[in-house]
Amino acid sequence: DLRWLGVKPNKVVTQSKRLKRYYKYAQKLINMNKAYVCTCETEKKRDLIRKGLKCECYDKYQSDRWKDMFEKYKPGEAVLRIKTDLKNPNPAIRDWAAFRIVDNHKHPVNMKARVWPLLNFASAIDDHEFKVTHILRGIDLSTSDDRQKYIYDYFDWKYPETIYHGKLLVAGVKSTSESRDLIDMGEISDWDDPRLGTIRSLRRRGFESAAIIKFITKASIRKADVNVSMEALGSFNREIIDSKTRRYFFIEDPKRIRIEKSPDEKVTIPLHPDHPEFGYRTLETKDGYFYVQDELEKDVNYRFMHLFNFKNKEFVSKEINPNLKTKMIHWLPSGDGLIKIKILMSDGKLIYGYGEPDLRNIRIGEVVQFERNFFAKLESKDETYNFIYCHK
Repeated sequence: DLRWLGVKPNKVVTQSKRLKRYYKYAQKLINMNKAYVCTCETEKKRDLIRKGLKCECYDKYQSDRWKDMFEKYKPGEAVLRIKTDLKNPNPAIRDWAAFRIVDNHKHPVNMKARVWPLLNFASAIDDHEFKVTHILRGIDLSTSDDRQKYIYDYFDWKYPETIYHGKLLVAGVKSTSESRDLIDMGEISDWDDPRLGTIRSLRRRGFESAAIIKFITKASIRKADVNVSMEALGSFNREIIDSKTRRYFFIEDPKRIRIEKSPDEKVTIPLHPDHPEFGYRTLETKDGYFYVQDELEKDVNYRFMHLFNFKNKEFVSKEINPNLKTKMIHWLPSGDGLIKIKILMSDGKLIYGYGEPDLRNIRIGEVVQFERNFFAKLESKDETYNFIYCHK
């Protein structure tokens, strides 16, 4: 996903090597008397930390106890803690946990390890080794600075400059925890489900990486939460894809009508109004029967796009009359050759209809614009062409 956005990851280090590095630094801190293995019962330790008091583990000989975390102790029986100021005004900073024991975990790379670093320890070591100079950190994680600075001070390292930011809140998009719960319950298929705001979901729907980058850049970094909408992201993407996206007709929930006295026509329509080099598509009418998705009103002048004017389901004229106020609608001829279309929308619902025959020329993965409807991306095609909604 990061590569799709144009981000080049650092050289990959295997998880086993990474863990050994964490263990090396943990052992150094133990040797410096800056960390200790705590075997206190959870509630007892929490009460001592709240009172700013040492526990009986604080001054014990640690090397054997650290070794026992790998061989003897069970999950929940021991944690490695970083020594801090026990009188710190914020209890969350006091002797924070750096390592814990996890058995029967489901790590995809290392299935044997049982002693794992927690976020603040791993992050502090990684930032130093990767020579990070600036950290972009959510304002809700400001205590991470205060915790990690103890490690930097103990090793005499220079701490990176931290730039805090609030949350990017996208209206209608579920949080990560909500999304995970819905996936676990089977109510959402996976992380690329169109109801989510994940990179995988946006890529599946046909959003360009440049649009996402511009969207985030425009939102900017600030300490306060930023409220944005998916419509804004859609507008950025539209700017990028509009000039290169071919146009077609799609009729949702088609209604078959007959236009009296309508002539049989074979019309050639550009695939893009501004790019004749894209080519043309052809539609042929016969016997006055058409499919529409609009509810036609009485005594209203309509014009079928690229075709003719009609009123009260009766042909009026072919030419565009500047003095005649008409309502433009799209259409399809009622006949052979139309394509069955199914579209997965951003709310997870499915809509059905017909598409014009020339849709057979598009490739899987291509984004098209269904005129007067929205942009959509073709996911598969057989007897029915399956699209996923991109945006309006």
